[in-house]
Amino acid sequence: MAKLIDSHGKIILVQPSTAAEIMLKHPGFAVSSIEELRQTRQLRSLKADDVLLARKVYILVPVDKVNSILSKAQLNFINEIVIRSFCDHILGGGRTRGGSRVFPCSGGSGVASQRIVVVEPRRRCNAWKPVLEPILEEC
Repeated sequence: MAKLIDSHGKIILVQPSTAAEIMLKHPGFAVSSIEELRQTRQLRSLKADDVLLARKVYILVPVDKVNSILSKAQLNFINEIVIRSFCDHILGGGRTRGGSRVFPCSGGSGVASQRIVVVEPRRRCNAWKPVLEPILEEC
């Protein structure tokens, strides 16, 4: 099965099919290969008759963004999504009891026996609480 990242960062597992079939299911989007994106930093669309290969990662790109060049921050964000998708698959969801996320990833040498564990603390959003003062009206 191939992995497809949609516009919201959600990972969709798809059976190997052509890019045209994927584009019919997602109108207004083109399919781009992550491997080519990492090499060139350019969002190039696959041809309609190109087949999405198993064990490869692809991304849905809005048609108006095709052939544009990504910044390093955008590329890092996409790489983070791809890495987390593989780590979530290994851990089965990526969450531990304490609320922290744990992502095991292979080391720089690519050897599976050497693992680095990255712990990301749970973030809590502080909601904005405006200070409201009453408006006094005199009759």
